Amino acid sequence: MRSLPYLMTGEPRCFADCVDYRSRSKLLHVRVELKADETPPEPVAIRRLLACFVWDFENKIVACEEQMGGIVLSEPPDRQRLSLDNANRRLKRRLDEFSHFGIELNGREARFTATA
Repeated sequence: MRSLPYLMTGEPRCFADCVDYRSRSKLLHVRVELKADETPPEPVAIRRLLACFVWDFENKIVACEEQMGGIVLSEPPDRQRLSLDNANRRLKRRLDEFSHFGIELNGREARFTATA
């Protein structure tokens, strides 16, 4: 679903906006960059697992960051692994959506690891 700001301004900000925007501007390529950031340890430290999709259109570059999951660092290793697996499942579903729309994606094999 396209975002309200996109409908009002024509500036894409999320996945659905960019999928729609490619009908107005030629899409050159899209790449995915995985990131992890940690919140301060008060009261609980969390590592957020983020995917940044960088859409390179003919007339602009749009970076859309999506949180795929998070790991509570004080939890046992088994629970942390489950959180990591869940984030990778969400990431895979998003990557599969690119194929569904016929969009080539650089970094298609990207997966989160225990360290990032």
